[in-house]
Amino acid sequence: MTGAALRSANAQTLAVERQLYVSVLQDSGSPLQGLGDSDFFIREDGIDREVLRAGPATAPMQVDILVDTSMAARPIIGDLRRALESFVEELHEGNEIAVITFGGTRQVLVQPTTRLDRLKAGMSKLFSRPDTATYLVNALNDAAGGFAEREALRPVVVVVTTTGVDFSEQDPQPVVTRLRAAGAAVHAVVMRTSRVRMSFTGTFGLAAFPSWANRARDLMLDIGPEQTGGHRVDLSTVNGLGEVLSRLAFELSNQYLVVYAGARSLVPPQVQIAVNSNEPITVRAVPARFR
Repeated sequence: MTGAALRSANAQTLAVERQLYVSVLQDSGSPLQGLGDSDFFIREDGIDREVLRAGPATAPMQVDILVDTSMAARPIIGDLRRALESFVEELHEGNEIAVITFGGTRQVLVQPTTRLDRLKAGMSKLFSRPDTATYLVNALNDAAGGFAEREALRPVVVVVTTTGVDFSEQDPQPVVTRLRAAGAAVHAVVMRTSRVRMSFTGTFGLAAFPSWANRARDLMLDIGPEQTGGHRVDLSTVNGLGEVLSRLAFELSNQYLVVYAGARSLVPPQVQIAVNSNEPITVRAVPARFR
């Protein structure tokens, strides 16, 4: 065997198939369809990798919808409910969806299901909880643990939150690392809300908001979507929520599965992906659960 052939055989032995779920969006925000193997380019830890195959992603998604039901959501909770009902109608078929609230103590309103009737019944129970803050980072940490335990193959987190008070005490970066290891993309819709007066008596036992309130949540919303292959949308009012969620459902339903030959590694690699296109596009890639 020649030296070149030996090196090629060794490279094939050391390679392992890795999967990416990829959104390719046109400038209008609509998914770019009809792409194939030759349209994608992969670099892993700075090294070009061979794209083995690429096509529409057909595997079912495991979607955790995290909903803010804190005191800050009270003025808009009806609009939240209606927008989320439309979202699950668009996305439920073939995909497992759970509905979880994080206003005060985390509550699972709907266990993972593909049944639209159960999802709508859960949505009807969405109400804001008086004198409660949010615990978003804690809820995302629980989501990462749940995905890992279930060995979810295509996990997605959709966060719908206000800018009310958040008392998460966990450090966001380790939570993002757990989400990445689980292969979970975080998509967040953040609605700016006016300052909310809360009574702490018998709830937190505090006379005023502590200096650390909101820090963990705000950092998580900055780094979580970016580092997991999701995205964040900020809204000044709740009126645009339905349209944003509808676009997200369309994007998730039109992702690509890209499989490439990666190097064996004990830690998740840094992956860059590009698409051959003559028009302006946005590419978001979510590595599958690292094994």
